[in-house]
Amino acid sequence: MTGILIAGTSSDAGKSLMVTGICRALKRRGIDVVPFKAQNMSNNSMVCADGSEIGRAQYLQAQAAGVEPASILNPVLLKPGTDRRAFVVLRGRPAGTLEAGEYATGRRHLAEAAFAAYQELSDSHELVVVEGAGSPAETNLRAGDYVNMGLAQQFGLPVVLVGDIDRGGILASLYGTWGIVSEADRALLAGFIINKFRGDQSVLDPGLDDISRRTGMENLGVLPWLEGVWLDGEDALQVDRWRAELGPVPEKLVPLRVAVVRFPRISNATDVEALANTPGVDVTVTADPYEAAAVDLLILPGSRSTVDDLAWLREHGLDEAIAARRAAGRPVLGICGGYQMLAQVIDDQVETRKGRVPGLGLLPVEVSFADEKITAQTTYSWGVHEVHGYEIHHGVCTRVGQAEPFLDGWQVGSTFGTMLHGSLENDDFRNAFLTEVARLAGVGWRPDPDAVGYAAAREQMIETLADAVEEKVDLDRMLELAGLAGPHGAARRAQPRPSRASEPEAVDLGEYSEVEAEPLTARALRLRPRLIVNTGDGKGKSTAAFGVGLRAWSQGWSIGVFQFIKTCGWPTGERLAFQALDDVHQRTGQGGRVEWLNFGEGRTATRAGAKADQRALAERGWQQVRERLLAETHDLLILDEFCHVLAKGWLDADEVVDTLLNRPGHQHVVITGRHAPDRLIAAADLVTDMRKIKHPFDAGEKGQAGIEW
Repeated sequence: MTGILIAGTSSDAGKSLMVTGICRALKRRGIDVVPFKAQNMSNNSMVCADGSEIGRAQYLQAQAAGVEPASILNPVLLKPGTDRRAFVVLRGRPAGTLEAGEYATGRRHLAEAAFAAYQELSDSHELVVVEGAGSPAETNLRAGDYVNMGLAQQFGLPVVLVGDIDRGGILASLYGTWGIVSEADRALLAGFIINKFRGDQSVLDPGLDDISRRTGMENLGVLPWLEGVWLDGEDALQVDRWRAELGPVPEKLVPLRVAVVRFPRISNATDVEALANTPGVDVTVTADPYEAAAVDLLILPGSRSTVDDLAWLREHGLDEAIAARRAAGRPVLGICGGYQMLAQVIDDQVETRKGRVPGLGLLPVEVSFADEKITAQTTYSWGVHEVHGYEIHHGVCTRVGQAEPFLDGWQVGSTFGTMLHGSLENDDFRNAFLTEVARLAGVGWRPDPDAVGYAAAREQMIETLADAVEEKVDLDRMLELAGLAGPHGAARRAQPRPSRASEPEAVDLGEYSEVEAEPLTARALRLRPRLIVNTGDGKGKSTAAFGVGLRAWSQGWSIGVFQFIKTCGWPTGERLAFQALDDVHQRTGQGGRVEWLNFGEGRTATRAGAKADQRALAERGWQQVRERLLAETHDLLILDEFCHVLAKGWLDADEVVDTLLNRPGHQHVVITGRHAPDRLIAAADLVTDMRKIKHPFDAGEKGQAGIEW
């Protein structure tokens, strides 16, 4: 078992949610499952125990799967800094920036890191559940893709599309995605799952059946709308969904009104999700200065660009609202970037390089941005409360006046500042802090002693999600599909290829018998490994084989070419071309690697007077081929002029055919040469008899470089 990729018909279709639910459901079955996302573009991140940084969604998925969160689960994290530039986090550590113009073509080193991470996870776990990004049908990004179909092709992963029916147009979204992707990518689209369905499913089913008929994709389930499931999102677009999911504050409770400033470059907005899960707390996200001035608590959250968002805050009059709050003694909490904005001065020579910028001046702190980024899980205290959280920042805050300690930061009156993300997820601290906020704001709010804690609420949501996935999604079929996965765009069969050793050897060359197909799905039949034979007296047998090789190389397959009879001293065009392709792969990572070996001293036939022991060369060559078949070294093996070797009796044809029929994994084999043995023809999936109709040789012309060799 290897992996399966969960893609979406669009951004925010439910991929993260689906992977989380699948991981927990399979963990409950006792399967060693692990989540993976090659690249995440998000300013919502978490810090692992070793200080590495990953997307928040992957951190949660790791918890759902019961594995330790680590950078290998999300090897590439892009954190948008501006509309045209993103900060790169590679294997959890800062790794420069990526400009918008480089997005399609400048990520080869990131792809290599992502592929290596997936391979490591695949080698150490039963099943990798991969989350795609955005849509797999972005044709403008396909050439450099390593997150969606690029990853699926590299490792032969079946792909399941998730579509959000609540948006409308679900059938068009599914069919459009299938129709836009290339034919090679389309072959990997195994099925689809509908998310957020409300109503009578019998009304929807005919449409889903129609999509299956049109595309061949299987309907793997319809997940209903799940009330109260608002698990961590990847981006700031999701921060105000808590209110819609959790509903208004009950009338019997005195509400504590909290507003979160919606910065354009907001980051780690999930800091305040715990407030939304607190009974009696009414959370809103706003850019309105009047609302910011009126609430009981105003929160300035994290920002990916503190100086730029501070300028935005001033442009929208929010600085005046904050000053009014200070004058009235109404609470303000700054977290990370929001805390830095409350300082006297910000000296930014790193993120925006705008130098010294005046802050809002509510706290006696000066901020200096350092080149080194701090990422760590940390613990601080506030009164009797031990508070766990994590830090992600370049800014270093230095106190320059009188203030009271507040966690790692400072407090002056009703203004609080901390660099610690996740502090509000600590139930006891959150309740104590909100009680102090209510006192300062003159509100009669009190914590509910019977309320479910934040961590317990999230765990309950994961279980609810897993229950729905187990009930509504065909996990058994998804496991079958994952078991089919093989290298480089080809799905492995769920059952071994049966041997045909008992088939009769004598076959009428003009009436090849049909071999009864094993009971596989249409998808598995479409992706079966082929045994192909090009034989006959006509020209073009090798040419056709190398054409297949060229196609395979472009799909990223590893290719092994084993030429019998032909000498390596003859500079054929095909050998020079494939050696050049191997060089391209070594330098750029494009295509697949190529191995080329020759076992002979002739051209297309043995030469008169040749001194080489052709039988010994053939035996040595076959030994090399057999070793590679058993080791599954290549995706495609081309055995050129191999029929000639078998016809000469230099090898045991029965032993050769048995080895080919029982080759493990998903290995295609193309064999060329005249006089293919009957047993080989009977065993092959595809046989072509090359017949000459007309050739320049008949008129006495000689072979030409580039045409014949």
